[in-house]
Formats: sequence, C-alpha cells, structure tokens
Amino acid sequence: MVKVGIISDTHGILNPWVLTKLRDVRHILHAGDIGNADIIRKLEHNAIVDAIHGNSDFYPLNLHYPSEKKISISGKEFFLIHSFDTGRSWDRERLSRIGPVDFVVCGHTHEFSIHQFGQTMILNPGSVSRNRVGKYGTGILLNIEDDGTYDFQRLEFSTSEAAF
Repeated sequence: MVKVGIISDTHGILNPWVLTKLRDVRHILHAGDIGNADIIRKLEHNAIVDAIHGNSDFYPLNLHYPSEKKISISGKEFFLIHSFDTGRSWDRERLSRIGPVDFVVCGHTHEFSIHQFGQTMILNPGSVSRNRVGKYGTGILLNIEDDGTYDFQRLEFSTSEAAF
C-alpha cells in the first residue's frame, strides 16, 4: 500500500498537525498557495513532495513550481492544478486535453470536497491554514492498495494550533 498526503493553501503556515498526520506517507501533493519555500522543505523531511504554485504564490515560488503538473504514483495518474471547477467549460476542456487521469488535485476554495466527474475523482483537501467553513483545517490521506483500489480519509486539525 502507498499512502499519499494531499494538502493545499498553506499560505506560509504549517501547523504541527500536518507533519504529524503525514508522517507515514510516501508522497505529499501540495495543490498551491504554498506561501514560502520553507513549507516545502519541511514537508520533504517526511516524503517526496510534488507541488504547484497557486494564485497567491509569487516570485520566486512561481518560478520553482509549475501552475499545473501531471504525475503518476503507484499506477494512478494525478493532475495537480490550483483552481479547478467541473462547472467551467475551460476546466472540462483542459481535463480532456491532458488525457485520462484518475485524480484531479486542486485547492483555492479552502473548502474540502471529494467528488466524481466521469471516470475522474476531483480532490480538494481544503486548506490546512485558513479554512473558510468551520474551525478545522483539512487535508486528505489517500491509501492506494497494491491491487489499485483506494480509499480516502479526511484529515482535520484545529486551526488554533501553534504554527511553526
């Protein structure tokens, strides 16, 4: 089994919860609005990190991290993009252009959501730093079994925890 941690919208704030909850993952996917490069360096102590920049990530983050990225983990195809909405025609067109993917990982809204769009799962982990709905920051733990099946776990933490 491969464990993948999925987060977004840290905005320069990394609560201790994030590293604790993701300590056993092999990969971490960050869907943008990183805030500063120290966030990625701290996450890299735990796992391999694939990240993209978001609309709040300016120089130099926007030079070091792409705006979108397609990767493969354990036989599953992932497309990372900061803002994605299946209700927008250009996002549906983008999805058809990049080819079949198992998962779209996005952020931007700061709202946790998991839903199916055709054959693709759309994963928005919400925000680990500034959740807009409720008092908890959120993330996703994705477990991919050796036979290709998978399951999700919603991760929550109190946004009042001290950040470092």
